[in-house]
Amino acid sequence: MLKKMLIVDDDPPILGFLAGIGKSCGYEVETSETGRNLAERVAETSPDFIILDLIMPKLDGIEVLREMSEKNIKAQILLISGFDPDLLSRARSLARAWRLDVVDTMEKPLDADLIIACLKASEAAREQPPS
Repeated sequence: MLKKMLIVDDDPPILGFLAGIGKSCGYEVETSETGRNLAERVAETSPDFIILDLIMPKLDGIEVLREMSEKNIKAQILLISGFDPDLLSRARSLARAWRLDVVDTMEKPLDADLIIACLKASEAAREQPPS
């Protein structure tokens, strides 16, 4: 079964970079330059993995995470930002409190090897039987 990934970032070169990584790791990739209606879109498309830029025009990443929690989204999530590492840490803690599966956070500029390692680790964790 083909795994699905949704990437949300307002920077087209970053979208292309991340989409290439996702495809090379065996994902069917969908991208978006806007977080508009993101929670609804995630609920409809049921991606296995989401890469979400927290800071984009007209997007409050924290609000999107809250909405995804309310919709009981089960996708694994990688939060990215070029803004503030402390924001990433706070967003991760909050998302986990809302029972979202945030597997990692990364600061921009992004490192392809770290993203690939994150995807492989998340796949391995997903394949582990519950204890």
